[in-house]
Amino acid sequence: MMRSLYSGISGLRNHQTRMDVIGNNIANVNTAGYKTSRVIFQDIFSQNVSAGMANQQDIGGTNPMQIGLGIRLSTVDVIHTRAAFGRTDKETDMMVNGDGYFIVAQKNPETGEFESFYTRAGNFDIDNEGYLVTSQGYYVLGRTFDLQMGVVDPGNLQTDRRRSLDAGEFGPGDEVPANFFRIGDRILAGTFTGGEPAADVEINEVNIAAWNNGLPRTVAAAPASWPETVRPQVNLIPERKPIFGLVASEEYIGLEGETPDQNGLTRIRVTVPLTVLPQDPVTRLPTGYPDRILGETDAQYIERLYTDYLDVLTDKEEVGLPGFSVADNGDISVIVGNRKVVIGRLAVGMFANPSGLEKAGNSLYRESASSGPVVVTEALRDGAGEINGGGLEMSNVDLANEFTDMIVTQRGFQANSRIITVSDTLLEELVNLKR
Repeated sequence: MMRSLYSGISGLRNHQTRMDVIGNNIANVNTAGYKTSRVIFQDIFSQNVSAGMANQQDIGGTNPMQIGLGIRLSTVDVIHTRAAFGRTDKETDMMVNGDGYFIVAQKNPETGEFESFYTRAGNFDIDNEGYLVTSQGYYVLGRTFDLQMGVVDPGNLQTDRRRSLDAGEFGPGDEVPANFFRIGDRILAGTFTGGEPAADVEINEVNIAAWNNGLPRTVAAAPASWPETVRPQVNLIPERKPIFGLVASEEYIGLEGETPDQNGLTRIRVTVPLTVLPQDPVTRLPTGYPDRILGETDAQYIERLYTDYLDVLTDKEEVGLPGFSVADNGDISVIVGNRKVVIGRLAVGMFANPSGLEKAGNSLYRESASSGPVVVTEALRDGAGEINGGGLEMSNVDLANEFTDMIVTQRGFQANSRIITVSDTLLEELVNLKR
């Protein structure tokens, strides 16, 4: 009787635990990124009444006789199966479609260092300083480019597209560049070395490609002359001012003034200090930069602009970068000067045993000895899934399954309570035997 009473009590206790897990699953049916849990029981120690015996030739073998002493909780497993994509159309919402976890961090007040956590809930926002954060203020980590003020386009001087043979700009021995001729030009016989052309040639739609492709030609004779009524006007390339804007570094080096962690990760920020450029009030173009020297290459001019102009400017202001979007590989892009610029890439954490992760609250997990160390990678690499923007991963709780488990658990609880009631009745009868 005492054994049955103990079995009934242990059954009640453990079925109550199972009901707690079921209730928590149902409560989180609409929690983004939530992973359902399940309870597994196992029987507890058994009292051996009789040991088993092998066959003894004359006597057959017998089985052991054991009386169980109830049940106990074996494990509470977290089922990390992928859930469906729930569209939200919010640009900072995202989901890992496949294996992997977003890596987020918050500074530990005791050590002063950032402590990493892992989550499947991608309901992120942008805080007042432009950092990508969770709803609890944890920073989203990734590999980031440094954005600096630079020369996006060096522009050009106003120059002639071509020079003129009849104006005497080419004397004998000079080279006439390729792509020089236009329709209407007339070339006298023997103008170039090698006797080209053999006869007078007038450039038209049919032969212009043949004369403008290939190597430059060297002038051998007196330059040809074209009547003004035949030769078109000389075209000009109008002067374009340099265009200044934000330029991303060519490698992940982190934010200015911030040291990446041991995995090369930093916080992702979509607000940057932008150099304030003096502008012409009419054209709204930057003013005060050095003029471009004729024949100066883009690289030479950009170097002079950095030295003479950008380096001496100290006035800066915080500028938000619009057009936030995330690509399948985790690239974070923004719009800078009507151009899409990649400013960073989200990091993804992978684990040998995701079920071994320890829950840390707020839909976060932390690394444990059972999960194994984190492998920091990126989307679509090392087995990690892709990043889907504009939506969240839904909870993987199956309501039909949970309600079925609830009914089974309730009946098990009722049955165990009846064991306690019957055991109490039997004990009462035993006490009353003295009467």
